[in-house]
Amino acid sequence: MTMKKLFMLSLGVMFTFASFTSCSNDETIREESSTVKVASARAAALTANDIGKYHNIAVDLYLDNSDGKRHTVKEIQTSVVKLMTTNYPDLMKGFAIPKETNFISPVYNEYSITQAQLGDIMKQGFGTLSKTYKLSGDLSSTITSVSTSGASYEDMSARVAQYKTISDDEFKFVETYSAVLGSSNTVWANRKIKCSSKVLAADAVGAALGLFATPLWSIIQGAVVSIAVNEDCPGN
Repeated sequence: MTMKKLFMLSLGVMFTFASFTSCSNDETIREESSTVKVASARAAALTANDIGKYHNIAVDLYLDNSDGKRHTVKEIQTSVVKLMTTNYPDLMKGFAIPKETNFISPVYNEYSITQAQLGDIMKQGFGTLSKTYKLSGDLSSTITSVSTSGASYEDMSARVAQYKTISDDEFKFVETYSAVLGSSNTVWANRKIKCSSKVLAADAVGAALGLFATPLWSIIQGAVVSIAVNEDCPGN
């Protein structure tokens, strides 16, 4: 075989291999993209009760894996996301922390969230969301009043149930708030904390304010607020 023929044969083999590799890479990219889309659709379909369920799972995962040290709100968030991603990779696939509806970023460097800071989170949250979604001043006043009342779970739940929503957005907000309030009551009752009503309300607020980004952010933000408010309880 001449050198010219050998050279041409080599080029042909290289071209075939390159084409095969390119096609394989394209197929892999398409498959990964399809998987992310399916996972995103599944996460977007989470109901209010699902959010409440996964909220409890996120809180339990963090507390059960605690190293006993105090951590900043940002560190708590990082740990919660990592634990949820490790234990529920399909659910968390494609998750990203939003910017405009991340209402806990101002307290990232704090080691707990106080009641005053929770009030600021609610004020910022309602102020931002009401520009895009149909959330009235009455809803903001009611949720803020309930969440800072220090009332029992039963009283908070009853007051929220009496609120008459005026839009689909308000219905979704109240539905999520109520679902997480109930779920939170279950998870924290087992932990026997000293300031349970404040923590329950914080859970519900964090989750409901995160709902309009994605249900996953609702879960994460609610859990982080819950854990950080608990850190502000006496004895912690």
